Parts: sequence; structure tokens; C-alpha cells
Amino acid sequence: MNTTSLRFGMIQYTTATEVANEFPSLPPEVEEGNIEYKLKLVCPTESRFEHLVTQMKWRLKEGNGEAIYEIGVEDNGLMTGLLKEDLDASMKTLKEMANRLDAEIIVICERTIENVGQPSKFAVEVLVRKIPDCQEV
Repeated sequence: MNTTSLRFGMIQYTTATEVANEFPSLPPEVEEGNIEYKLKLVCPTESRFEHLVTQMKWRLKEGNGEAIYEIGVEDNGLMTGLLKEDLDASMKTLKEMANRLDAEIIVICERTIENVGQPSKFAVEVLVRKIPDCQEV
């Protein structure tokens, strides 16, 4: 595992890059709480996008202004990952969702999932954090 430390204001995050040779998994997603699993967020329709924004608002509320999004992960927790193009498109959608709610996104961990004879796929863990209305200097 490769790690990189990042500092955002007073908070330091460590991003980790892992390589898995099989489909790793997380516990199944739960309805309550601030953790959301999304296999992909590629080109949602307008109504789907609005639903996703509402869902993110709920997760942020559950986490007192912070939510964790697991991209490339099925609801049952299986990390199937995404091809690079789909990951990029999903991250673009996630950023647009966060912008609608005055939130920021920070990649916490990126995992590379490799299977013999197939292109590498990726899964990422992303912190979505509400930007405070008034920041003290």
C-alpha cells in the first residue's frame, strides 16, 4: 500500500493506494448513517441527479456535515471497481452533487483492482464535507 499525506486547513488526511488481486469487499451498505455505496455515477438523467443530490443531503445530515462515498462498490459491499473513464465520469458527477450542496470532496483512498486478462479497475473512498457558512479566520 502506498500512502500520501495531505493537509487541508487544520486537518490532515492520508490517502492510500492499494492493489487488490481479487474483488475485496466491505460490509453491506446500511440505510442509516453517513456512508453511501455507489457502483457508478455516469451521466445520470436530470431526475436521477436530483435524487442523488437529495440522497447526499441525507447522508451529510446523518454525519453532521460529513459523508463517506464508496465509488465502484455495490450495495452488498463488493468492490467491483470501475474502468478509469467511468471513474472519472463518476467523480465529476459526485463533485457536481457536492457543489449543489455547498460541500467539497476529498479522495481518502484509491484502490486498484486487478484481474488476470482484464483491464485494471478502480474503487475510491471519498469524503464529502459541507463547507461551513461562516469560516472563522
